[in-house]
Amino acid sequence: MLTQDRFEVDGVTGLRVGGGLFGKPLMTVILYRVGDLLIDTASYHTRPLVRQFVQESPIRQVLLTHFHEDHAGNAGYLQREFGLPVLGHTNTAARLANPVRLLPYEHFMFGKLETATVEPYLSLIRCGDVQLTPIPTPGHCDDHTVYLERNKGWLFSGDLFVASKIKIWRKSENMEQTIRALDTVLQQDFEILFCGHNPQYKNAKTLVKQKRDQLNGLVEQAVALRQRGCGFSEIYNRMDVGQEKWVTKLITFGDVSYRNMIKAAMVAADERLLGQ
Repeated sequence: MLTQDRFEVDGVTGLRVGGGLFGKPLMTVILYRVGDLLIDTASYHTRPLVRQFVQESPIRQVLLTHFHEDHAGNAGYLQREFGLPVLGHTNTAARLANPVRLLPYEHFMFGKLETATVEPYLSLIRCGDVQLTPIPTPGHCDDHTVYLERNKGWLFSGDLFVASKIKIWRKSENMEQTIRALDTVLQQDFEILFCGHNPQYKNAKTLVKQKRDQLNGLVEQAVALRQRGCGFSEIYNRMDVGQEKWVTKLITFGDVSYRNMIKAAMVAADERLLGQ
């Protein structure tokens, strides 16, 4: 089943799409069009909707926030079918040159991830009167990049934000890097957060700060418990307090869980203690 919802904010057109093999999609993602520039490409399962969106008005180039299959799932297709150049981080280029095999739940929810040739972005990406500055923000993954339009106060944030309070974490995510990335973004001036899943049009920086503070608070808790000699099991029992999302954990075979958040916080805590 395919779903879509279109919206326009401050001259930016967003298309929220979802697709699944059976019934209502488990997750949706948003791709954005600014003039003739497309930011992210959604998943393989949503290809008919993405193709229609691209055909409505000319697209000159594609910009990726990161390589994950729900954001880059149609990059290779748009390149082959429409001859569009695809820009992204050098690590995005490496990952899409030889895509990894997806986990079963990823393939079920989003479809396959195809090869694409990604050109490294320049220090400034121009599209008419829009000028986007790439800002590397690793943590969610090593190639993650946000794009800032300083004059208009826009931040295209991919998966950096998602929510002001996070309840689940992927095994591959790095919490300390994510906190630093959020700190980097908070040093910038922006008013509108064009998130890949949950855009924010008011109080965007406040919400980003809330996420940073939540993650930093988890790490500080873990630091305090590690200093008292606590191991993972004790720390998990103290910090979990019934927050585990068991359905998500089961569907993803443990790749996405609250338990992973505690593990990531412990890794970050140990890094901080070693650095003291």
